[in-house]
Amino acid sequence: MKPPWKILMATPLFFLLTLHTLASPAYDHQPGTRRSKGQVCIALQHSFPCDVADFCSLAGCVLVVSVIEQLAQVHNSTVQTSMERLCSYLPEKLFLKTTCYLVVSIFGPDIIKLLKADVNADVVCHTLEFCKQDPGQPLCHLYPLPKTYSRSGSDICSLPFLAKICQRIKLAIQNSLPFKDVDSDKYSVFPTLRGSHWRGRDCNDSNKMAYPGRRPDNWDTHQDSNCNGIWGVDPKDGIPYEKKFCEGSQPRGIILLGDSAGAHFHIPPDWITASQMSLKSFFNLPTALTNELDWPQLSGTTGFLDSTSRVKENSIYLRLRKRNHCNHRDYQNISRNGASSQSLERFIESLSRNQLLDQPAIVIYAMIGNDVCNGKIDPVPGMTTPEKLYSKVMETLQYLDSHLPNGSHVILYGLPDGTFLWDNLHSRYHPLGQLNKDVTYAHLYSFLSCLQVSPCHGWMSSNKTLRTLTSERAEQLSITLKKIATSQKFTNFNLFYMDFDFQESVCVCVHAPQSRRSGRRAEGSSASSLNPWMDSTLVRWLYSCWQIASGRRCSSSGPRSWERRIHSTSRLSRCLETKGGTKSSGTPAPGELRKAETWVNSFKKWLWERLCHKLTGPSSAASLQSAFLPFKSLVSLSSLPLCHFWGWLPK
Repeated sequence: MKPPWKILMATPLFFLLTLHTLASPAYDHQPGTRRSKGQVCIALQHSFPCDVADFCSLAGCVLVVSVIEQLAQVHNSTVQTSMERLCSYLPEKLFLKTTCYLVVSIFGPDIIKLLKADVNADVVCHTLEFCKQDPGQPLCHLYPLPKTYSRSGSDICSLPFLAKICQRIKLAIQNSLPFKDVDSDKYSVFPTLRGSHWRGRDCNDSNKMAYPGRRPDNWDTHQDSNCNGIWGVDPKDGIPYEKKFCEGSQPRGIILLGDSAGAHFHIPPDWITASQMSLKSFFNLPTALTNELDWPQLSGTTGFLDSTSRVKENSIYLRLRKRNHCNHRDYQNISRNGASSQSLERFIESLSRNQLLDQPAIVIYAMIGNDVCNGKIDPVPGMTTPEKLYSKVMETLQYLDSHLPNGSHVILYGLPDGTFLWDNLHSRYHPLGQLNKDVTYAHLYSFLSCLQVSPCHGWMSSNKTLRTLTSERAEQLSITLKKIATSQKFTNFNLFYMDFDFQESVCVCVHAPQSRRSGRRAEGSSASSLNPWMDSTLVRWLYSCWQIASGRRCSSSGPRSWERRIHSTSRLSRCLETKGGTKSSGTPAPGELRKAETWVNSFKKWLWERLCHKLTGPSSAASLQSAFLPFKSLVSLSSLPLCHFWGWLPK
């Protein structure tokens, strides 16, 4: 397998000839796994982050040649023109445009010759030898079975002017530490290459004692030692601003230990959809490439920038910061593409927390896929067993206990049921197939499985039995995590378990774009069947009330019929009284008020029993109250806003 650090060496060629691997090994808890030369994988999921770290020469080549061919088709131009058009779309940063034209001059004649012969992208890439086929291995193809002839490959890292930068980036990515960090405090002023997109921006890169998350030095009278922007003394009373605003506010940082889902791996569809490409398509390509094709600045845990997508991001970090501005910049996204419980030990040391000098932290452990996901033909033997998971998670928790300040919290996320992916995507056209209606996700999954580099062959397979076995193992691992959370105690942090509500999250991603145009869920959508509790009439009424409470819309007959906007939460009580958002016809009778109050209380109890209790292992009320007490602020930041909305945290 190619080394993971060659991302920047391949970045200028990403959309012409992706020659090297990206980020980190896709299944790096299996270091002995062998891949054919050049066979590493490409994740073309445009709606979901998948645990894929490697971009294979063959898959990358097929991607790029397909785009070139489709650009020629869309614009009714020659192959030469379409290659030049693709290069013109790329930004100048990182020499992307210049290198693109260089690669076109090298490989362009062969590509033109082959495409003129009416062969497809598979044939072109096999012919150019971007993938070596092992003896006995089937010939992998996305389109009809390719023909072959030979040509030697090329190694972009062999270029002299890239050799030194290659080595430096190798070390930065392997260690999950900032590429540019003058004072070696693990924080940077540079955004990408594991810089401030991944962890809080350093406010003084020449002083290693000034960094996000530390306790203020002498209440930051003279300098901002914790980078939260609060320092100095109020001239009116002589009290330091840090002491005045932050003392007793219990600041806490947020730290994520995750995989590509936590790193927010994503390939925008317009990068690979010829009909949507324009000069604006690749403006964020340099940023994405220097972030390993991850978007941690938009992640659900540590994100701090507004997303350009239609789905609003509201990360845990942003909510912590909104609640307490003393938390400013105190976030760390220690996630890696392809990470699992078995490989976390290789980069957990990049975590920055000093037990004596720093504030407590909330740590989320979210290895949600790679312990059951691999690209082998028979993936089951390569899955992590409950025994191995227990051993590695305990090692991780012991490490955290020796590094986290007292008063911290750790949450173990369970694994999702990924059968949702195949069930909802396999018949849909992938962006590469939307123009000619010839490539579905099922075709893509089969192609990657043939290369043995599927992000998750267990769930991205037409074999229902295999998908079921993968889900069963994921459930076993989740049960193991829950047992650890309910049975183990640690000195410096409280330990919790939380189910990963994958179907609820993905349901929004898949169905929301289809429903936002009309302001309602599209007819025939399977969203409700995927979330049985969402079919409840009570929840539908609550959703209507939620819209009113948040100042969005008012409904005359529940959430399916929006009529007008309101801008006051004072109508919430009226909404609750009518259970549907309709305008009350005057002051209700005392008996009606009692009925409404009874309904609200019974509904709160019902939803608590079915939803909010998922945050902890114990089921008794006393245990729930005890578990929630130190976590009152965190639960309001969870993916269960209804619990917080009702003021449901035990007092």
